[in-house]
Amino acid sequence: MPKHKTQRERAIKFAGYNLRIDTQGNMLVDRPTVNRGYYGFDTGADPLPDGKFKMYPSGDIVDLAERNRRLST
Repeated sequence: MPKHKTQRERAIKFAGYNLRIDTQGNMLVDRPTVNRGYYGFDTGADPLPDGKFKMYPSGDIVDLAERNRRLST
């Protein structure tokens, strides 16, 4: 048996996260990120109390018709 046994890093996937245990026994979590501006257009909208919508990632405040037009493309 060798004097210094080498340990490998272990990894599993769970609920969309990559969980890794490094050689010192520390748990590392890799959280995937989404680049919403990658395609060059808005990808979603959050409703505002006045009936308008805040688009993301641009941050523009628009009405319902404009929101539907942007999200349909």
